[in-house]
Amino acid sequence: MEEKKILIVEDEKEQADCLRELLTLKPGFNWRAEDVILAASGTEAIERLEPDIAVVVLDIILPDMSGLEVLRHIREHHPSIPVIVVTAYGTEDLCLRAFRLGAKDYVKKPFSFDELLKKIDAILSGSFGRIDDDAEVSESPMIPPQILSKLVKAKTYIDYNYMLPITISELSSVSGLNRVYLCKYFRALTGYTCNAYIRRLRLDHAVQLLKEGDNSISDVSMKLGYSPKYFSTLFKKTYGVVPKKIKE
Repeated sequence: MEEKKILIVEDEKEQADCLRELLTLKPGFNWRAEDVILAASGTEAIERLEPDIAVVVLDIILPDMSGLEVLRHIREHHPSIPVIVVTAYGTEDLCLRAFRLGAKDYVKKPFSFDELLKKIDAILSGSFGRIDDDAEVSESPMIPPQILSKLVKAKTYIDYNYMLPITISELSSVSGLNRVYLCKYFRALTGYTCNAYIRRLRLDHAVQLLKEGDNSISDVSMKLGYSPKYFSTLFKKTYGVVPKKIKE
C-alpha cells in the first residue's frame, strides 16, 4: 500500500487522529502513518489532493466551506478518486446531494469506527459495488433525480436495520417506490440487488463477530438467521475462504 494514500478531511482533531491510528494499527489495514493524510478544512483538503489518493473520507461540515464544495472540486479535477461522505443525523438531503456529486458512500454521525473502516475496505478491495454473481448483469440505468432521494431512504433504512428481517415490500413502503423501480434503481445506485446488499452487510458484520470475542461459527450463523452450512457457503462465495479461516 506504500504507493497509495488516504485523505481524511475532518476538523475534529481527536476523531481524525483516532481514525489514522486505526488505519495504521488495525490488522488488515496497516497503512504507514505518513500515507494517511489529515486535512482540517476544505481549503487544506483541496491543497492536499494528489493523484495517488486511494480514497477520501470527507466530513460535510467544515470550518471554511461545505464538504459538498470539496466534493464538487474532486469530481471536476480528480473524478477517479472515490469519496466517502460523513454527515450528521437528519441530513438525508445532504446525502442525496452528495450522491449527485459523485460520492461513493456515506456514514452518518455518530458512527462506529468499524462501520467506517468496513466501507473504506470495501472500496480499497474493489468489493464496493460488485454485482452479485446471481444477479442478472445489465447496463446500469441513469437514476432520475426524483427517484434518487427515495433510494437514499431505502439504503439508509437497510444500513441501520440490516440484522432484522427486511422484505422488498417493506423497503418499497419506506422509500415510496414501487417494487419494480426500487429493484431496478437500487442496483444502479449500489451495484447490488436489495437482497444482495443486505446479505453483504450481514456477512461483513459476521467477519467482525468472528474476529472479536469468542463467538463460534454456529453462534454467528444463528445471529444472521442462517444455518451453519448455508452461512459457510455464502461466506466462502463472498470472501474466498471458509469462516474458520477468520477464526484462526
